[in-house]
Amino acid sequence: MGFVHLHNRSQYSILDGAMRPGELVSRVTELEMNAVALTDTCNLYGAVEFYKAAKGAGIHPIFGSELWLWPDGVENFDERTPDGGWNLVFLIESEVGYKNLCALVTNAIFDGMHFRPRIDLKQLAAHKEGLIVLTGGIHGPLGLSCRDDIGLAKERIQSLLDVLGREHLFLELQDVGIAGQAKANERARLLSKELGLETVVTNDCRYVHNSDAVTLDLLNSIARGETLDNPD
Repeated sequence: MGFVHLHNRSQYSILDGAMRPGELVSRVTELEMNAVALTDTCNLYGAVEFYKAAKGAGIHPIFGSELWLWPDGVENFDERTPDGGWNLVFLIESEVGYKNLCALVTNAIFDGMHFRPRIDLKQLAAHKEGLIVLTGGIHGPLGLSCRDDIGLAKERIQSLLDVLGREHLFLELQDVGIAGQAKANERARLLSKELGLETVVTNDCRYVHNSDAVTLDLLNSIARGETLDNPD
């Protein structure tokens, strides 16, 4: 069984991706992989470009997007509500799933904008059909905001499981050297055994070659209003 990259952001994740969809497909072709996903942040802008490049190269395209979920309901935002929530990855498995993901992206932008576009569990329940959900990395429900609280992590995953069902929720494992990932992976493995959920390994790719890391740093610095000599 070959490895498939299921978590990738292109230039359409504004200031958070440093590759074109075609570059992603070209690299996958070089590595002799037969499929790849594009999961830009709260948009499907690269879908047509990605589809054309993938089909031209004989690669199976998997469409998706990343969204932030606010579990307490987007209607409860006010000016005192802090930034937060969980990052999730959505993969489309059918035409119905495409329509539902489009609806969720639209809801996030027009109804859930608070620091960033967001959805909630109620919206997810209404538009879950045809979608597969991965739990993201250190900003997902098992990430840094868990504060090493396995009980809180279980509560979060159970809330997603109640909405999505066992066949459409996968616990994501990542290891790209970022602080907090090892603990998040540990929580994922524990809950996988306890709740009977499958895990999936991803890499949260945002560029195709090591030398492109500098470009991503520049883009991220612009997004944060920082300079590259910032200690963080």
